[in-house]
Amino acid sequence: MRGFIFATLLLASCAVGGDPAGDSKAGAGLGSDVDSTGSPQIGILARVCAAGATTKGVDVSYYNGKIDWTKVKAAGNEFAFIRISDGTGFHENDTPNFTFRTNHCSFYSGTKALGEEALRGFNNGYIWRLRIPFDEYDHPRNFLTKVQRYSKVHNNVNSLTHRGDFVRACLDLWERGARTGIYNVTNPGAVTTRQVVERIQQVFKTNRKFEFWKDDTEFYRFAAKTHRSNCILDVSKLLATGVKMRPVQEALKDSLERWQPTADTLRMLAGVFTEENEVSEAVGVAG
Repeated sequence: MRGFIFATLLLASCAVGGDPAGDSKAGAGLGSDVDSTGSPQIGILARVCAAGATTKGVDVSYYNGKIDWTKVKAAGNEFAFIRISDGTGFHENDTPNFTFRTNHCSFYSGTKALGEEALRGFNNGYIWRLRIPFDEYDHPRNFLTKVQRYSKVHNNVNSLTHRGDFVRACLDLWERGARTGIYNVTNPGAVTTRQVVERIQQVFKTNRKFEFWKDDTEFYRFAAKTHRSNCILDVSKLLATGVKMRPVQEALKDSLERWQPTADTLRMLAGVFTEENEVSEAVGVAG
């Protein structure tokens, strides 16, 4: 008979190794580094041909902050090697980097990270991480509802979790007697908000023209109340147990094809906005 096991569900914030120095290993030897203004720093020049002429380039990631690409080009660089992740996404054992301990995270995300810290010492429990939940049921907390109701959309890439798939996967882990611990439980793959909008337009045949914020600077200046975490979670640990999860694109398509809209969302698709919806982007949950 199995011993008592507790399970905790957490909406996941980004988790990634927090060592900026280690970041230079991504593409090591392919370029010199740059600072936040775009000025090249001492590094390794990329060599197109080891025995011939060299072509200057830069090796960057989010640790470099906002980069002035005009200055990078003016410094004689011809290409950029850009790191977007540590491979397939953030793993369960990566150190969280969007927490009270590391930066100006939201209260929402910071408390989730503290919750995981408090539970890590217990060896007989599960922590199941979902990310940006959605399904076919129109509801203010459903990501698909939010996208349709925003008057202006912020484009980013993220992992998503279908609620029904999430429940089935968690129960499957339990029934299989899978090893306890932390599991990223998201639908494999990742999508941009723009891809979600395109899918909505394809399935619903709506004439609404979705507007997007120009960039992060504009979004954080005029809309967001707190910073957002945007990330891709690696699910290889979950899939290695034999648990099945539909690819995120398949789950999105199925949810939209079986969509059960409310009157409010139908008005949004028709381009009719209320004062409440005009500010919904600003007051939405910052995950």
